[in-house]
Amino acid sequence: MLKAREILRLKHEVGLSLREIGKSCNCGKTSVSEVLERAENAGVTWPIELSDKQLMSLLYPPVGNKNTPPEPDIEYVFTK
Repeated sequence: MLKAREILRLKHEVGLSLREIGKSCNCGKTSVSEVLERAENAGVTWPIELSDKQLMSLLYPPVGNKNTPPEPDIEYVFTK
């Protein structure tokens, strides 16, 4: 089972604390808190009717490459 899914299950179905969830999932309470916050921000509710891949894409959406410079506005460049 996906660790994020297990964290959500333990919180909503079992009602464990962050520390207890962390101990059960072998991760820190800060990581547990982050997963729960990401789920809340993404609107994920329990029970989850999503595949593991869909759940992960909601919790961890792709981030654009910050090193890529923005494309120039060609129309503006050629009108000057």
